[in-house]
Amino acid sequence: MGFIMRNAMKKIVLSVLAFYSSMVLATTDEFVATIDAVNKQEGVVTFSAKQFSSVDYKVSLDARIRLSNGDIGALANLRESNLVTAVVDKDTKVVYFIQVHK
Repeated sequence: MGFIMRNAMKKIVLSVLAFYSSMVLATTDEFVATIDAVNKQEGVVTFSAKQFSSVDYKVSLDARIRLSNGDIGALANLRESNLVTAVVDKDTKVVYFIQVHK
């Protein structure tokens, strides 16, 4: 039993390391934008900023959303016209972090 548990743990650790390695190598970008639309069914947020207009980003399954009062939020808390800071992967069009401003 000990051998099986060690192998299982080794696989889990290697999987976690591979995931975080891919996150480190991702081409992330941070920007301040306004939310144009939120599609809760598809998990997509549309942002507009000075640099671009109406760009869709898929919200990652482990995305962190922080509300303006400091509480942890969810996709359901995001509203059109919210001013936010977003951390995204520009290549894959995935958002990993959203901070809602007042």
